[in-house]
Amino acid sequence: MRMIFGVMLFFLCCAGAEPVYETSFARGRWNPAEWKMLKNARSGYVGTWVQRDDRIVNLVPPGADIGSSWGTFTGMLLKRTFSGDIVIEAECGFEPRMAPGILIAPAPPPNEPEVTSLGEFFEVILYDHGFNCWHHYGENGVRKWYNAAKLLEKNLFAPGVAHTLTVKLFRRAGRRFLEVSGGGRTLGVCLPQMFSGDCRIGIAASEGVDFFRNVKISRL
Repeated sequence: MRMIFGVMLFFLCCAGAEPVYETSFARGRWNPAEWKMLKNARSGYVGTWVQRDDRIVNLVPPGADIGSSWGTFTGMLLKRTFSGDIVIEAECGFEPRMAPGILIAPAPPPNEPEVTSLGEFFEVILYDHGFNCWHHYGENGVRKWYNAAKLLEKNLFAPGVAHTLTVKLFRRAGRRFLEVSGGGRTLGVCLPQMFSGDCRIGIAASEGVDFFRNVKISRL
């Protein structure tokens, strides 16, 4: 059984932690070769990033269904893996809706294609009314997902401005925990169902026009 707690029993401070990966998404400041583009796991749609001076933005074609991932999803995953306890920070936002997020996926299978869809992964999203943590997976050829944890607070995040979304991933007493912070709020959840071993980290924009300014990954 998962445990959800608004105030973490463990206070983990990342101040002064040495980044193991860091990039700005400003024009000319990031290397697309470090990343692998993703297909939407449900639709197979492969999105496109639009480069702006200080950020990247997901391309949303005219007529796309705002509020749905169909035709709006753009995601990418770092090709390298990460081990141990880590903290991921992304400066992101939405214009005006809806769901930029951080992806956590297991190590890649052999011979993974250059553009791929993920079998199992966790998605932590920020939207105007709080956070959601989704667990996506496949079972008997069917895509499934459920909300593993959420924090709901009306109009917590304003559109059109950058917010820092922070995700801490760590183990305590043999179990894996995830802590999400932003907007002065914190959400924690125990995820015994999360895959063990090394993980990959990515970003995704969906359900509207979203942007990312930077991302940093550090050890806790």
